[in-house]
Amino acid sequence: MIAFILGALLGRSRFSGVWVGVFAAAYSAFFIPWQLGLTMEGGVLWGERLASLGGRLAQTTRIFLSNQPVSDPVLFLLSMYLLFWGVSLIAGLQMVREGRPWLPLVVAVVMFFIFDYYHPFAEHRDRYSAFLTLTVVVLVGRIFFLRSRAEWGSQGVAMDLDTGQSLTWSVVVVAALLVLVSWNLPMVFETMTPGTAARERFSQAWMGFRERFSNAFAGLQTPVSVVNEYFGDKLELGTGAILGDEEVFLVETSMPELRNARYYWRGHSYNYYDGVSWQNTIAAKELLLARDWPLTHPIHRGRVVVDLTFTLESETARTLYVPNYPVSVSRAVRVTGDVLEDSETDAVALVSDTVLRRGEVLRARAEVSHPTTNELRTAGVDYPEWLRTRYLQLPQNFSSKVAELAEEITRGAESPYDQVQAVTRYLRKEIRYQAVIPAPPAGADPIEWFLFEKKEGFCNYYATAEVLMLRSLGIPARLGAGFAQGTYDEDAEVYRVQRMDAHAWPEVYFPGIGWVEFEPTVSQPELNFFEESSVRPAQPSVPAAAAEDREREGPDFDRLDRLMEERDAEEEANAGRVEVRAWAAVWIATLLLVLAGLVWRWLNLGGRLKPFPEWVVGRLVQRGVRVPWMLHYWAALRRMSRMEKIYSVVPFSLKLLRSGNPSLLTPAEQVRELVKWVPQAETAGAVLLEEAQKAIFSQSAYDLERARKARREIWLKVIPVWLRYQLRRIPREG
Repeated sequence: MIAFILGALLGRSRFSGVWVGVFAAAYSAFFIPWQLGLTMEGGVLWGERLASLGGRLAQTTRIFLSNQPVSDPVLFLLSMYLLFWGVSLIAGLQMVREGRPWLPLVVAVVMFFIFDYYHPFAEHRDRYSAFLTLTVVVLVGRIFFLRSRAEWGSQGVAMDLDTGQSLTWSVVVVAALLVLVSWNLPMVFETMTPGTAARERFSQAWMGFRERFSNAFAGLQTPVSVVNEYFGDKLELGTGAILGDEEVFLVETSMPELRNARYYWRGHSYNYYDGVSWQNTIAAKELLLARDWPLTHPIHRGRVVVDLTFTLESETARTLYVPNYPVSVSRAVRVTGDVLEDSETDAVALVSDTVLRRGEVLRARAEVSHPTTNELRTAGVDYPEWLRTRYLQLPQNFSSKVAELAEEITRGAESPYDQVQAVTRYLRKEIRYQAVIPAPPAGADPIEWFLFEKKEGFCNYYATAEVLMLRSLGIPARLGAGFAQGTYDEDAEVYRVQRMDAHAWPEVYFPGIGWVEFEPTVSQPELNFFEESSVRPAQPSVPAAAAEDREREGPDFDRLDRLMEERDAEEEANAGRVEVRAWAAVWIATLLLVLAGLVWRWLNLGGRLKPFPEWVVGRLVQRGVRVPWMLHYWAALRRMSRMEKIYSVVPFSLKLLRSGNPSLLTPAEQVRELVKWVPQAETAGAVLLEEAQKAIFSQSAYDLERARKARREIWLKVIPVWLRYQLRRIPREG
């Protein structure tokens, strides 16, 4: 409808074909991306929407050109938007300017037949085709009449005023009769009837044509299949690691060099082990839209806040791979996790509510664990009850040999951190990495077999062994799964995460710090913790003595909160500026087009361009349209002197108060009429009339500033009266 209306307006205008094309391109460049962007969920910034759509279109175009099936429907959506928008725009333009709707009409008929063929059992199917046919016949008849009337006029043929109406109704009646008769002839639509020979011949010819284009629209299958979902609510130990060098996603971070720590792109955390696989038994899943973030996490030590920008490289996905404490995500996400005290959340999985596709861009903020060895060693063992209940579970008939090994490895360790490090070092030293292993013997405990017999395996076995041994020691732990850090591309300044980076690792809980990753898998770089972290929130300069006092007192969490809030506010302001800049660019482009049109018109008039309000009034008068008095007033202002503009407050006020036609009164009569309505303006009206008569009707000196002051007083008196008058006109109930 928008395209048809714009096309009709362009057809009605006097712009040349070139300028019509320029305006049509400008409208298309705005409306089509806008409509395409609305297919994404609400709350996402428009800059990110356009970036995601651009990435997806680039990927799908490349796949389509390589003659492969395209699973993302964005290419089909864009082609349909372009088709419907273009057809409607051309229809409105050609209908009004040239009386030639044939091209869009043919496209509409073809679209209808395609729909009719693929949906032969649609309810009221026959009514749609009847309405289309009736519309086409009436339109053809009307256009024929208009052209005939023009020809008759050129030949000087007299025509009754009722001829047009009579012929139009005749066309409608004849068309209705034709449709009624035709729809009782079944052979007309035999090709649309399933099971007939004509239908079969048509189907064979159509299928050959359709197959050539099916690859482009393979993404229209329902439901959409998510082909690259690496982790779900359950994780089997399995017999082989995920391999392959295909890129899964790219990550740009605000802290690319996270010294003394490493990024783990976590998709899921698992709490329950049944002896052969891990599961997530947390049932609480809450849908959070982009505007509903941030999540609130317990305030703990040893974390840094990072901003992340993900670009999806796999075909489709739903799981978001964000470090262990997500704060916000720019998409609608279902969050799985425990709700703790004060509405704080321990999130274990983020799953997008819509399918994410290759090329999409999304932004996230997360807190990354970055504690020091001193913080970990002094964390203590004051574990909350919810943590003990959920993260100390062991399978039935848990191997006593594994528990004894854990006791032996950690003998002499003074703190839970030292125990965790002892288990980690043992696994890295004693177990060989093997990407593919045979299945454990039937009836054997997989982890016992892994630790004592096979002594080789991949990350699922390393992480499971460490989590179970730590739980047997009373240390809460869980298994995290997702992707390791990947390879940092210094030229592009992004982490490139591939299939081969799929990984599982243990996460261990420390009171006052939270969940911390450890790395027992020997194929991954060793993860070390340092006595002092090299990454800390920015701190202002303070005297040495004050700094020592602060170290003795511990971290100033209130101050850190304020710093984080300031940073959040700055980021939101920056995002808002980006959004404003995008909209400003659109409006500037539109303004430039309008100015170009005005310059073109000025050049075509030989430089004699009327003021805009006078031009509008002239156009309306030419067309016999009643011109609003305020538009007349606006056009007349340009021809007034300074004093006339000041005095115009009197007739303008009378118009507002609906006091007849001021132009029929003399200035003195106008002031007296105004005083009848607004007695309080009597003094100011007399002053303004005196100065106006001096300036307009005599050679006497006049005081322009005194007149301006009187005008201001008149406005202050008239406006309250006008408001009361408007309020009295509002209908009251009862």
